Amino acid sequence: LATVDDIQVVLEFTGEHSAEMYGVDPRRVSPESHHRQCAAVIDTGRQLIAREANGRPVMVAEAVDVGPNEVLLERLHVPLPFRGRKRLIGGAMASARELEPCSGKRLLLFADDPQIVAAAERAQFEPLARYRLISMVG
Repeated sequence: LATVDDIQVVLEFTGEHSAEMYGVDPRRVSPESHHRQCAAVIDTGRQLIAREANGRPVMVAEAVDVGPNEVLLERLHVPLPFRGRKRLIGGAMASARELEPCSGKRLLLFADDPQIVAAAERAQFEPLARYRLISMVG
């Protein structure tokens, strides 16, 4: 789970995610609001962060309860240089199951990139529905 020491990584990764998905970069449009939102998610213990063995961050996601036994990995972001590393990212997704906000619950994610779909499948997620985004269950 992310801590206050991870705020810069969370700001950067979630900003990149918003810019890619919606064409709006909250780091430029409203940096103070973006910082408050990211800090609030970290404070609630719902901001996931995955790192390589050397400590370099490779993935972030917000764990959002969407039902009594379901958690959506929202705003999941993997920087472009890491997206092709299915084993690394799949391992990070699989490890999320063990973290407090996700433990014992069914995980959902929207995969908008074939490489993210492949990593999720490696982590034993299964396609649930296919639209513009692919809903994955794990």
